[in-house]
Amino acid sequence: MTDRKVTHMLKYFIATLLLVVSGYLISPRCFGDEPPDARHIKAEVVGVLRFQEGRGYFISVQGEEFKVENKVWLRISENKIIVKQLEKLTGHDVEAHGYLEQMAENDLSVPKCRMELLDFEIKAIYIPQR
Repeated sequence: MTDRKVTHMLKYFIATLLLVVSGYLISPRCFGDEPPDARHIKAEVVGVLRFQEGRGYFISVQGEEFKVENKVWLRISENKIIVKQLEKLTGHDVEAHGYLEQMAENDLSVPKCRMELLDFEIKAIYIPQR
């Protein structure tokens, strides 16, 4: 093979590789549109965003009639942008959309069997007081 053919083949190989990698990077999964599993629960959670030292962020949802507090924990990585957003929203009414998952009893999560929201989007909302 000539050097020219090798160079030509190498260019096509690199172009194909870049196309495959960029296709993976912009796939729906990266934007949270694709569920983490084929069977899933897509949820909308509306409540007050709270933070508990040593445990993290959660959305507190309280029923009006029974005053029972439900906590939906937010699974976040050490993403500084998300943490800053959550810091600003703490104590405010929020609406979050994501995939709901209950942790197993034998999981090391605290509290046991907690509900977590994965791949979520969150925003502040206004809820008029009754």
